[in-house]
Amino acid sequence: MKSAITAGGGTPAVRPEDVLVTEALSSRPARAPDFESENRALCLLSRDLASNPENLLQKLADAALNLCRAGSAGVSLGDNETGQLRWHAVAGRLAGHTGCGMPPASSPCGTTIERNMPLLFAYPGRCYPFVAPMQPTVVEALLLPFHTGERPIGTLWVVAHTPERQFDAEDLRLLTALSRFASVAMEFASPQQTGAAGSMELEHLVQRRTRELHHANESLRARVLQLELANAELRASQAQLQAEMAIVRSGHRRSSLGRGQSWADSGFRA
Repeated sequence: MKSAITAGGGTPAVRPEDVLVTEALSSRPARAPDFESENRALCLLSRDLASNPENLLQKLADAALNLCRAGSAGVSLGDNETGQLRWHAVAGRLAGHTGCGMPPASSPCGTTIERNMPLLFAYPGRCYPFVAPMQPTVVEALLLPFHTGERPIGTLWVVAHTPERQFDAEDLRLLTALSRFASVAMEFASPQQTGAAGSMELEHLVQRRTRELHHANESLRARVLQLELANAELRASQAQLQAEMAIVRSGHRRSSLGRGQSWADSGFRA
Protein backbone atom coordinates (compact mmCIF):
# COMPACT_ATOMS: atom_id res chain seq x y z
CA MET A 1 0.00 0.00 0.00
CA LYS A 2 1.41 3.40 -0.99
CA SER A 3 1.41 6.35 1.32
CA ALA A 4 -0.26 9.59 0.29
CA ILE A 5 2.88 11.46 1.39
CA THR A 6 5.26 11.48 -1.55
CA ALA A 7 8.68 12.79 -2.39
CA GLY A 8 9.44 14.88 -5.46
CA GLY A 9 9.54 11.92 -7.84
CA GLY A 10 6.22 10.50 -6.68
CA THR A 11 7.88 7.77 -4.59
CA PRO A 12 6.44 7.35 -1.06
CA ALA A 13 8.64 9.27 1.37
CA VAL A 14 7.48 7.16 4.34
CA ARG A 15 5.79 3.78 3.96
CA PRO A 16 3.44 2.12 6.45
CA GLU A 17 6.24 -0.35 7.25
CA ASP A 18 8.33 2.58 8.44
CA VAL A 19 5.84 3.42 11.18
CA LEU A 20 4.65 -0.10 12.07
CA VAL A 21 6.03 -1.53 15.34
CA THR A 22 3.50 -4.31 15.97
CA GLU A 23 6.18 -6.78 17.05
CA ALA A 24 6.86 -4.59 20.10
CA LEU A 25 3.60 -5.78 21.64
CA SER A 26 5.10 -9.20 22.34
CA SER A 27 8.44 -7.93 23.65
CA ARG A 28 7.28 -5.22 26.04
CA PRO A 29 6.46 -6.10 29.67
CA ALA A 30 2.68 -6.42 29.95
CA ARG A 31 0.76 -5.11 32.93
CA ALA A 32 -1.36 -7.47 35.01
CA PRO A 33 -4.90 -8.02 33.70
CA ASP A 34 -7.88 -6.51 35.49
CA PHE A 35 -10.53 -9.12 34.72
CA GLU A 36 -13.11 -7.59 37.03
CA SER A 37 -13.07 -4.22 35.23
CA GLU A 38 -13.13 -5.95 31.85
CA ASN A 39 -16.13 -8.08 32.73
CA ARG A 40 -17.97 -5.08 34.17
CA ALA A 41 -17.39 -3.13 30.96
CA LEU A 42 -18.69 -5.96 28.77
CA CYS A 43 -21.80 -6.35 30.90
CA LEU A 44 -22.50 -2.60 30.63
CA LEU A 45 -22.07 -2.74 26.85
CA SER A 46 -24.54 -5.61 26.66
CA ARG A 47 -27.12 -3.63 28.60
CA ASP A 48 -26.50 -0.54 26.47
CA LEU A 49 -27.23 -2.47 23.28
CA ALA A 50 -30.63 -3.47 24.64
CA SER A 51 -31.56 -0.06 26.07
CA ASN A 52 -29.62 2.50 24.00
CA PRO A 53 -28.22 0.84 20.83
CA GLU A 54 -27.70 4.13 18.96
CA ASN A 55 -25.05 5.12 21.50
CA LEU A 56 -23.23 1.78 21.50
CA LEU A 57 -20.23 2.88 19.42
CA GLN A 58 -19.52 5.75 21.80
CA LYS A 59 -19.76 3.36 24.73
CA LEU A 60 -17.24 1.09 23.00
CA ALA A 61 -14.86 4.02 22.56
CA ASP A 62 -15.30 4.99 26.23
CA ALA A 63 -14.63 1.40 27.34
CA ALA A 64 -11.48 1.15 25.20
CA LEU A 65 -10.22 4.48 26.56
CA ASN A 66 -10.66 3.43 30.18
CA LEU A 67 -9.57 -0.22 29.98
CA CYS A 68 -6.44 0.57 27.93
CA ARG A 69 -5.63 3.76 29.87
CA ALA A 70 -5.28 5.54 26.56
CA GLY A 71 -5.16 9.24 25.70
CA SER A 72 -7.83 8.81 23.03
CA ALA A 73 -9.91 5.95 21.63
CA GLY A 74 -12.44 5.53 18.89
CA VAL A 75 -14.41 3.50 16.37
CA SER A 76 -13.97 3.95 12.61
CA LEU A 77 -16.44 2.60 10.06
CA GLY A 78 -16.47 2.52 6.29
CA ASP A 79 -18.98 4.76 4.52
CA ASN A 80 -20.49 2.85 1.59
CA GLU A 81 -21.71 6.04 -0.11
CA THR A 82 -18.46 8.04 -0.06
CA GLY A 83 -15.91 5.22 0.16
CA GLN A 84 -14.31 7.02 3.10
CA LEU A 85 -13.64 5.91 6.62
CA ARG A 86 -15.34 7.91 9.33
CA TRP A 87 -14.63 8.33 13.01
CA HIS A 88 -18.14 7.56 14.24
CA ALA A 89 -17.21 7.68 17.92
CA VAL A 90 -14.20 9.18 19.70
CA ALA A 91 -13.34 9.45 23.40
CA GLY A 92 -10.52 11.29 25.10
CA ARG A 93 -8.35 14.13 23.84
CA LEU A 94 -9.24 13.66 20.15
CA ALA A 95 -12.99 13.72 20.78
CA GLY A 96 -13.26 16.99 18.85
CA HIS A 97 -12.58 15.04 15.66
CA THR A 98 -15.71 12.89 15.99
CA GLY A 99 -17.42 12.55 12.62
CA CYS A 100 -14.32 13.27 10.52
CA GLY A 101 -13.99 11.32 7.29
CA MET A 102 -10.81 10.34 5.47
CA PRO A 103 -9.69 8.36 2.41
CA PRO A 104 -8.53 4.90 3.51
CA ALA A 105 -4.98 5.56 2.26
CA SER A 106 -4.69 8.65 4.47
CA SER A 107 -5.19 6.88 7.79
CA PRO A 108 -3.91 3.87 9.76
CA CYS A 109 -7.53 2.68 9.79
CA GLY A 110 -7.34 1.97 6.06
CA THR A 111 -4.13 -0.03 6.42
CA THR A 112 -5.61 -2.03 9.31
CA ILE A 113 -8.74 -2.90 7.34
CA GLU A 114 -6.70 -3.75 4.25
CA ARG A 115 -4.39 -6.10 6.16
CA ASN A 116 -7.20 -7.37 8.40
CA MET A 117 -5.00 -7.76 11.48
CA PRO A 118 -4.04 -5.85 14.65
CA LEU A 119 -1.43 -3.18 13.98
CA LEU A 120 0.63 -0.90 16.22
CA PHE A 121 1.91 2.39 14.75
CA ALA A 122 4.61 4.71 16.13
CA TYR A 123 4.22 8.37 15.15
CA PRO A 124 1.88 7.48 12.25
CA GLY A 125 1.69 11.14 11.21
CA ARG A 126 5.01 10.59 9.43
CA CYS A 127 3.15 8.45 6.91
CA TYR A 128 -0.54 9.38 7.00
CA PRO A 129 -1.63 12.94 6.10
CA PHE A 130 -4.88 12.67 8.04
CA VAL A 131 -2.99 12.08 11.29
CA ALA A 132 -0.04 14.44 10.73
CA PRO A 133 -1.61 17.76 11.82
CA MET A 134 -3.51 16.39 14.83
CA GLN A 135 -2.95 17.86 18.26
CA PRO A 136 -2.08 16.43 20.66
CA THR A 137 0.40 14.37 18.65
CA VAL A 138 -0.42 10.72 18.01
CA VAL A 139 2.66 9.01 19.46
CA GLU A 140 1.33 5.45 19.28
CA ALA A 141 -1.86 4.00 17.82
CA LEU A 142 -3.08 0.43 18.33
CA LEU A 143 -5.83 -0.62 15.91
CA LEU A 144 -7.88 -3.80 15.50
CA PRO A 145 -10.35 -4.57 12.71
CA PHE A 146 -13.84 -5.80 13.46
CA HIS A 147 -16.12 -7.66 11.10
CA THR A 148 -19.56 -8.55 9.92
CA GLY A 149 -19.21 -12.15 8.86
CA GLU A 150 -15.73 -12.46 7.39
CA ARG A 151 -15.56 -8.90 6.05
CA PRO A 152 -13.70 -6.19 8.01
CA ILE A 153 -15.94 -3.13 8.20
CA GLY A 154 -14.15 -0.88 10.66
CA THR A 155 -11.55 -0.51 13.37
CA LEU A 156 -11.45 -0.09 17.11
CA TRP A 157 -8.42 1.95 18.14
CA VAL A 158 -6.58 3.51 21.06
CA VAL A 159 -3.99 6.28 20.96
CA ALA A 160 -1.16 7.35 23.26
CA HIS A 161 -0.14 11.01 23.19
CA THR A 162 3.08 10.70 25.23
CA PRO A 163 6.16 8.50 24.73
CA GLU A 164 5.81 7.21 28.29
CA ARG A 165 2.56 5.39 27.50
CA GLN A 166 3.43 2.36 25.40
CA PHE A 167 0.82 -0.23 24.50
CA ASP A 168 1.50 -3.87 25.33
CA ALA A 169 0.05 -7.37 24.99
CA GLU A 170 -2.58 -6.68 27.66
CA ASP A 171 -3.93 -3.75 25.62
CA LEU A 172 -4.08 -6.03 22.59
CA ARG A 173 -6.01 -8.64 24.58
CA LEU A 174 -8.50 -6.05 25.83
CA LEU A 175 -9.10 -4.55 22.40
CA THR A 176 -9.53 -8.05 20.98
CA ALA A 177 -12.33 -8.72 23.47
CA LEU A 178 -13.99 -5.38 22.70
CA SER A 179 -13.63 -5.83 18.93
CA ARG A 180 -15.38 -9.20 19.13
CA PHE A 181 -18.20 -7.52 20.99
CA ALA A 182 -18.30 -4.79 18.34
CA SER A 183 -18.61 -7.40 15.59
CA VAL A 184 -21.57 -9.08 17.26
CA ALA A 185 -23.16 -5.75 18.11
CA MET A 186 -22.90 -4.44 14.53
CA GLU A 187 -24.53 -7.57 13.14
CA PHE A 188 -27.57 -6.96 15.29
CA ALA A 189 -27.56 -3.16 15.28
CA SER A 190 -30.10 -2.66 12.47
CA PRO A 191 -33.77 -2.20 13.43
CA GLN A 192 -34.67 -5.42 11.61
CA GLN A 193 -32.23 -7.50 13.59
CA THR A 194 -32.21 -5.83 17.00
CA GLY A 195 -34.48 -7.74 19.32
CA ALA A 196 -34.70 -11.21 20.81
CA ALA A 197 -32.14 -12.80 18.49
CA GLY A 198 -29.61 -10.01 18.95
CA SER A 199 -30.12 -9.85 22.69
CA MET A 200 -29.74 -13.61 22.99
CA GLU A 201 -26.53 -13.62 20.93
CA LEU A 202 -25.04 -10.85 23.04
CA GLU A 203 -26.14 -12.52 26.23
CA HIS A 204 -24.37 -15.70 25.11
CA LEU A 205 -21.27 -13.67 24.26
CA VAL A 206 -21.18 -12.03 27.68
CA GLN A 207 -21.88 -15.34 29.44
CA ARG A 208 -19.05 -17.03 27.55
CA ARG A 209 -16.70 -14.16 28.28
CA THR A 210 -17.75 -14.20 31.93
CA ARG A 211 -16.87 -17.91 32.15
CA GLU A 212 -13.50 -17.24 30.52
CA LEU A 213 -12.78 -14.39 32.92
CA HIS A 214 -13.91 -16.48 35.90
CA HIS A 215 -11.55 -19.27 34.85
CA ALA A 216 -8.72 -16.76 34.42
CA ASN A 217 -9.46 -15.28 37.85
CA GLU A 218 -9.43 -18.74 39.44
CA SER A 219 -6.12 -19.56 37.76
CA LEU A 220 -4.68 -16.26 38.93
CA ARG A 221 -5.91 -16.84 42.49
CA ALA A 222 -4.43 -20.34 42.48
CA ARG A 223 -1.11 -18.93 41.33
CA VAL A 224 -1.21 -16.25 44.03
CA LEU A 225 -1.97 -18.93 46.63
CA GLN A 226 0.98 -21.01 45.42
CA LEU A 227 3.24 -17.98 45.73
CA GLU A 228 1.92 -17.21 49.22
CA LEU A 229 2.54 -20.82 50.32
CA ALA A 230 6.03 -20.74 48.83
CA ASN A 231 6.74 -17.47 50.62
CA ALA A 232 5.45 -18.91 53.89
CA GLU A 233 7.69 -21.96 53.50
CA LEU A 234 10.62 -19.70 52.71
CA ARG A 235 9.96 -17.57 55.80
CA ALA A 236 9.70 -20.71 57.95
CA SER A 237 12.97 -22.04 56.55
CA GLN A 238 14.66 -18.71 57.20
CA ALA A 239 13.33 -18.64 60.77
CA GLN A 240 14.53 -22.21 61.36
CA LEU A 241 17.96 -21.37 59.95
CA GLN A 242 18.22 -18.28 62.16
CA ALA A 243 17.23 -20.34 65.22
CA GLU A 244 19.83 -23.01 64.41
CA MET A 245 22.49 -20.36 63.89
CA ALA A 246 21.58 -18.81 67.23
CA ILE A 247 21.97 -22.21 68.91
CA VAL A 248 25.35 -22.72 67.25
CA ARG A 249 26.53 -19.26 68.31
CA SER A 250 25.27 -19.83 71.87
CA GLY A 251 27.08 -23.18 72.07
CA HIS A 252 30.23 -21.62 70.74
CA ARG A 253 30.13 -18.92 73.43
CA ARG A 254 29.57 -21.49 76.17
CA SER A 255 32.44 -23.58 74.85
CA SER A 256 34.74 -20.56 74.82
CA LEU A 257 33.73 -19.60 78.36
CA GLY A 258 34.33 -23.17 79.54
CA ARG A 259 37.80 -23.23 78.07
CA GLY A 260 38.60 -19.86 79.66
CA GLN A 261 37.50 -21.11 83.08
CA SER A 262 39.59 -24.29 82.75
CA TRP A 263 42.67 -22.26 81.92
CA ALA A 264 42.10 -20.02 84.91
CA ASP A 265 41.59 -22.99 87.26
CA SER A 266 44.85 -24.57 86.09
CA GLY A 267 46.81 -21.42 86.95
CA PHE A 268 47.54 -20.58 83.31
CA ARG A 269 48.53 -16.95 82.76
CA ALA A 270 49.23 -15.32 79.42
